[in-house]
Amino acid sequence: MMKKIILTTIILMLFSCQEKKIEFTYLEKLSKKTISSYDSKEGGNVYMYAEEILMSNAPKDIYEARKIQEKYFKEHKKICSLDSTISIYKMTFYNKTSCTEYFIGNEEDPGGFSSNMIDDCQEAYQSFYYERDKNNPNRWISNMRKERNPIEYHDTIYCK
Repeated sequence: MMKKIILTTIILMLFSCQEKKIEFTYLEKLSKKTISSYDSKEGGNVYMYAEEILMSNAPKDIYEARKIQEKYFKEHKKICSLDSTISIYKMTFYNKTSCTEYFIGNEEDPGGFSSNMIDDCQEAYQSFYYERDKNNPNRWISNMRKERNPIEYHDTIYCK
C-alpha cells in the first residue's frame, strides 16, 4: 500500500513539474486594416493594420514573455506585404483567458448598452508598433517608449 502511495505521489509530481506548452491563437476577426485613432497631420484618414494574438501559458516574467513574443512576431509578421495605404502596423498579444477567448469566433462590438471590446478584458501583454517612414515607404520604424509598453522597444524593418 505504501509503495502505491509513493509511486502515485512521484507520478503526480512529474506531471505537475512539466512546463505547459506556450500556444498562440491568431484572432482572425480582429486582425485587419482599420482607420487609425491617431490623427493625420495632413488631414484625411490614417490606415493601420492590426494583428491580435492570444498567448496561453506565457512565462510570468515579462522579459521572458517578450522574447517569446518577439520570436513569434519575427516569424509571422505581415508588415512587408501590406499595401501602400497602410502607414501604421501593430501586433498586440493578449493573455488567453475566458474573457479574451470570446474573440476567437467573435468581432468586437463597441456600441449599445453593453460594449464588448478585447481591451475591456485588460489582458494585454505588449504590442509591436511600427510607423511607415514617409521618405522611404519600404522602411518601418518602431520607437516604443516605456510610457506605452512595459518594456522599451526600438527597431527598424526594411522591406524589399
